Amino acid sequence: MSRIGLVLAAWVFLGLDLGLSKPLLELGASGVAPSFLFILTAFVAMCGTGRAPFWTAIALGLLADIMADVGLTSPEGRAIIVGPHALGFLVGTQLVIALRGVMIRRNPLTLGFLACTGAAVAQVVLVAILWVRMLFDPIATSPTHELLVGLGGALYTGVLAVPLALILLPAATFLGLPSQQPRRFSRHA
Repeated sequence: MSRIGLVLAAWVFLGLDLGLSKPLLELGASGVAPSFLFILTAFVAMCGTGRAPFWTAIALGLLADIMADVGLTSPEGRAIIVGPHALGFLVGTQLVIALRGVMIRRNPLTLGFLACTGAAVAQVVLVAILWVRMLFDPIATSPTHELLVGLGGALYTGVLAVPLALILLPAATFLGLPSQQPRRFSRHA
């Protein structure tokens, strides 16, 4: 896996998350927005080998943690909690790796399905971690509302992953991932 290619892709997808996700692609004032970082995480988990998908999930999850802030009940207002997104991305990556064996990897719908299911699991883990933290820290959040918004965002992420798969699948070799495109003169198994 090409680390330079992955860092460049992470930089682009982080920019998409910061520039498009919340201000432009958010569904009204509901807070439902896609996660471009999880689309990249799901793609690396779908195509990657070895431990690279897991380390990628942790790194991109930490980027998502740094971007997300949590409301506090104290007068300070907001705080950044490092870890919940990283653990959620890691568990979502494990699900994608478990499911990728029964999927047709060259199909763009596969990335959409895997991104949707992986992001849903990641959001469940995120809400569970925040709920446990809420018992000990002054976090002002509603777990039910956060779960509904997160699951809506997971569905939105899956829908948005389908057109992005048309760009990511040919770019797999740039990222150093095994190419999913059939070769013209290759042997068919």
